[in-house]
Amino acid sequence: MKRFFIATLLLLATQLCQAAEAELVPNAAARQSFINHLARLVGNNYVFVDIAKQISSHLKNQQALGYFDQFHSKQDFAKALTAQLRSINGDLHLNVKALASDGEDESVEAFFNELLTNDQRNRRQFHGFNDVQNLDNGVGYLSLSYFRTSAIELADNYMKLLETADAIIIDLRDNKGGTGEMVDYLARHFFDKTFHTSNTIGRNGKPSKNWLNPQVNGINRPDVPLFILVNNRTASGAEGLSYLMQNTQRATIIGETTIGAAHSGGTWYFDGFSVFVANEAHISAITGKDWEGTGVIPDIKTTDDKSYAAALELATVAAAEFRHNKQKAVKTQFAELQTLLKKQPEARRIHQIISQLSAKKLLNEAAINTLGYNYVNHKNTQAAEQVFKSNTLLFAQSANAFDSYGEVLEINGKLAESVANYQQSVDLAQAQNSGNLKLHQMSLARVKAKLSKQ
Repeated sequence: MKRFFIATLLLLATQLCQAAEAELVPNAAARQSFINHLARLVGNNYVFVDIAKQISSHLKNQQALGYFDQFHSKQDFAKALTAQLRSINGDLHLNVKALASDGEDESVEAFFNELLTNDQRNRRQFHGFNDVQNLDNGVGYLSLSYFRTSAIELADNYMKLLETADAIIIDLRDNKGGTGEMVDYLARHFFDKTFHTSNTIGRNGKPSKNWLNPQVNGINRPDVPLFILVNNRTASGAEGLSYLMQNTQRATIIGETTIGAAHSGGTWYFDGFSVFVANEAHISAITGKDWEGTGVIPDIKTTDDKSYAAALELATVAAAEFRHNKQKAVKTQFAELQTLLKKQPEARRIHQIISQLSAKKLLNEAAINTLGYNYVNHKNTQAAEQVFKSNTLLFAQSANAFDSYGEVLEINGKLAESVANYQQSVDLAQAQNSGNLKLHQMSLARVKAKLSKQ
């Protein structure tokens, strides 16, 4: 599957160059060398070729005018460079950072140091997951500070905790973005269909389509009411998730207009600095644009200090409505099931309804078994037969399910089928070292004896 359109901040594409001598205060020669290298890097890699030329030319002009001579530390020099890189079109993914390194080859040393730093940050920040809560009234809450690829396996666990929530609030305030892979994977949990999300455009200007595939290793919540909190520090991938959810009308966005950083790119290390250059743009297949420079404008604008309360109020109402509609639908299914079972049982539809109720966790194996015996006790053994059969189809590793089905088949005089199902219950009980093995064997022997007399 092609890359999801969300911007990624940490694509570590390294370009190892001959390192200049490390200095706390850059001299004129070192500044000139670095700016020339930086201008070439941006000119050769920035996503929009025309703007890349403008940025490169602007850097050289500023250097020629002596603008950078006033900065006497690596940190101040890096900040000044970042400001000038962004001055042409305001791309916040253009960035220069000063690095501390004791190694002779700063490019390699800086690269590995940043890998170690990122690993430690991931561990301290629980891979970006800040908090998950039950806010009562059926509202679930999930807070993320960052989207890290290392958290993909954890996403299913967090979503599992929220599987019974009747509304969910995702808090992306102060979230600086992260990897597109993680943003994509979290988004998958809230859809049930594959669809075209965006087109990625590189320097060649040719778009490549990106698709969202809802396949996850956990559960999907395509219909749960969803609310996303943002503020003016929400950036990059966090903006991308918000933009996608807003434009698919999948979530209500609440808070402040976000920072407006949409592009993705990679990091280069040289001369004691790291440089991030955006080399891809991601244009929404829905809106035909992105959020670069404009940010994501909330559906409900409110100040940062009031957004949580606003979201909770809306989510509480939405959760109540979601519960009501769900219960209404379930009652309708139960009523249809009862009607079908009272009449001449329609096996296919009965199994379909029981399967749906089981998927909603309203009927488990034990409940289906009890339902079947209710019909046995009320002398409707034809209905019971259909219920028990569904149980064996849904819980094919249950010796008890096959035992119950065998029993009702025996009652209904279908002895050969009864023997087959009792045999299955014995086989499963043996394989599972069940304490009920002897009971299953006795039932099997009893029906075999009946069958032999026919």
